[in-house]
Amino acid sequence: IIIQNSGEAKGVTWDHEKNILRICETMSPALTGHRGDDKIGPLTTVAICHSIAQLISPSGKLVRKIRPWAISGNWIHACMDMTYDPVYASLKEILTIEGSIRVIPLTEVPQPNVDTLDFVDENSLKEISDRWDSMGEEGRARSISHLCRGALDSSNPSTSRLEEIVWNCILAPGWDVDLASQIRASSVIWKDKDPKIATSELMDKILRDGRL
Repeated sequence: IIIQNSGEAKGVTWDHEKNILRICETMSPALTGHRGDDKIGPLTTVAICHSIAQLISPSGKLVRKIRPWAISGNWIHACMDMTYDPVYASLKEILTIEGSIRVIPLTEVPQPNVDTLDFVDENSLKEISDRWDSMGEEGRARSISHLCRGALDSSNPSTSRLEEIVWNCILAPGWDVDLASQIRASSVIWKDKDPKIATSELMDKILRDGRL
């Protein structure tokens, strides 16, 4: 099996002579606009690999454990910073409907990791979280806007990614830390280790624990 994120090949191809399955990122329609036009986004190798695993073992315990991570390839994709990603939105909706994930604001995440979010003050987040249940919709929106006001002076994160970070956190059953926080926290491992070793260790942990 060869997983490739660059080159001319797209989607999934099978080489009968060499017995090689090649998996490559491709663009795919995911949603339909109000005019009937297809909304196109990246179908990442992560999502494709999970789809193959789902076909092989639809009721497999391991497949169910790692299912929330099917959306992770789109989360780290550059498309999230440039425009609306219909594939990400579609995957998020599917996983939510089937109960694989919940989509909640940052204030409801039990253990949010904001160490790498320099525009979020951890103490302010805790104060807002403590008062969250007593707030109305307007108060919640105002509090979140105030919490993230520092992001307005920077182009990073983008508006679309910022909305996902603070309003649409991905939380799977048994998780205390949302998906984006896990990805940000685990990214430091590549700074200290060989990329192949780091990747292997992270894959082992996801397969073993279902989280990072």
